[in-house]
Amino acid sequence: MDILKIYSFNLKQNMVSCPVCRSKNIQPNVIHKRWGTVIVECKNCTHNFSERTINEKEDNFRTNKQRAEYYLEKIQGLDINSILDIGTPKDFFFLEGVRNNKANISAYSFDIFEKDIPPGIKRIERIGEVPVDLVTAFHVLEHVEDPIGFIVDISRSCKYFLIEVPNCDRQEFVSISSTQPHTHFFSPNSMEEVIQKSQVDCIIDIRRGTEIPPERSMIIVHNLPQSVTFQTDCIRYYPQTDEINQID
Repeated sequence: MDILKIYSFNLKQNMVSCPVCRSKNIQPNVIHKRWGTVIVECKNCTHNFSERTINEKEDNFRTNKQRAEYYLEKIQGLDINSILDIGTPKDFFFLEGVRNNKANISAYSFDIFEKDIPPGIKRIERIGEVPVDLVTAFHVLEHVEDPIGFIVDISRSCKYFLIEVPNCDRQEFVSISSTQPHTHFFSPNSMEEVIQKSQVDCIIDIRRGTEIPPERSMIIVHNLPQSVTFQTDCIRYYPQTDEINQID
């Protein structure tokens, strides 16, 4: 706890602000149990963020196959001819599944790590390099420094986008999260703030699933057509209208 008090003093001295809402009403919340970094909480928008970005030096990411199969089923009926997956794990499970469902689709991958690309998939060097119908980013946003700019960039490069991040709306979910270092720990409130700042028209859903521990949930940000629905226990946020509905 002494470390948190010292860091609280440093925050005030350095005039650090929340990376989402820019409020200076922030304070150290908890020390992450895996990485040892101080996680700071914004009292204005409830966003939690790491005191520093830990850059991943190795490509240790693997596809959660149950999650990938869930989304493969959800997007199967979309009228799309091209897709970009951001942060593609080196097994390419999701993009390979897309190509199995839609043989003629143009599939692209963007990631900070170089890797062997399977036949039929192309690597791009930057978001927006190739306009596509659908952009997917599963558990990527929590790793980027500027989540608002990230969402703006992908929204300008596609017709549809689909993003998933862990729902860290409780302190225990902030202090113990992924085995990979996170920069951001989103709650529905702070994600809504991100969307409002980005001025992107989209929907926020809260997803639960068989591959997710019962006490946990995921935040989905998307602009998919109404024909694409998620679990019936989702809470649906409409950031542009400040409307919140419980789906029956």
